[in-house]
Amino acid sequence: MRNVNYIVIIFSSLLVSIACFVIKIIFVALISSPTEYFIFEFDIIKNKGLIMGWLSNYPMLVKAIMVGFLVLFCYMLYKSSRMYHQIPRLYIVAPWLLVTGLTGNMADMLINGYVTDYISIRQPWIEPFFFNIDDVLIQLGAILFTFQVIFSNSTLDKIYKRK
Repeated sequence: MRNVNYIVIIFSSLLVSIACFVIKIIFVALISSPTEYFIFEFDIIKNKGLIMGWLSNYPMLVKAIMVGFLVLFCYMLYKSSRMYHQIPRLYIVAPWLLVTGLTGNMADMLINGYVTDYISIRQPWIEPFFFNIDDVLIQLGAILFTFQVIFSNSTLDKIYKRK
């Protein structure tokens, strides 16, 4: 039964990653020039690095870092899904978001050689930066996991069998 939960969770993660990838393809097809809509600007940015183009001159290192984090997040998802009936469901959401977002960005990186970013928030007090839906999933997962670490260490100890 425990493996079924993990398979369902991974399958749902892959479905959402595929949906995000399809959205990227649609945006690439529709955006021919920068377009503003309320506070958002839509444009195609080819990011060959990590966050904000960091390490873009080292593509193999970027891919290795992405694979390393994907393995770590899959491990976290596996461990939390094995405790599916013993812990609050919220503790499965953070690693699920991390795996889903990273899988989408990694697929884009492996297929195209870069991650396609297409959304920017344009406000006078915010430095413009571009991101995609996968980046939003990763950020939400990281924020949620941070809150879990800060506010509920006992549940994390139970999941990862820490003393």
